[in-house]
Amino acid sequence: MKTLQMLAATLALGFSASAVSSELLVTQADTSAKSGQRSVSIDIVSDGNVSGFNFFVRTGQLKLGSVDLSACVEALPKNFDGECRQGLEGVYFYALAKGREALPAGLNPVGKLRLPAGVEVVGIEELAMGDIEGNAIDASPRLAK
Repeated sequence: MKTLQMLAATLALGFSASAVSSELLVTQADTSAKSGQRSVSIDIVSDGNVSGFNFFVRTGQLKLGSVDLSACVEALPKNFDGECRQGLEGVYFYALAKGREALPAGLNPVGKLRLPAGVEVVGIEELAMGDIEGNAIDASPRLAK
């Protein structure tokens, strides 16, 4: 009987401590016929535990200042601070909750990029997400078109 109780307690502990997964979703729209730019939406699918994140959106060679970053974190909740920076081969993103808060469960819009004509996202790198305790969260990127 004691073995059965110990097994039940171990299983319960294992399930409560199991890693939850979140996802970074990067969606490219078709190139605008008017401007030639490509709109890229950035969203995070969360289990309600993401308190901070960073990642790099790789595009290939870019001219500095050529990516419109004006809306890159505009959709973040007011209790988050975030920023984007363009490099020579893509855009760096980071965001962090101002306090001990997390993104709500479900789809959370982060913002949008506007890439110059002829440029598209080729990969997502350096993805890291954390909870309010600073623990790493299992996260995966998904690039959609």
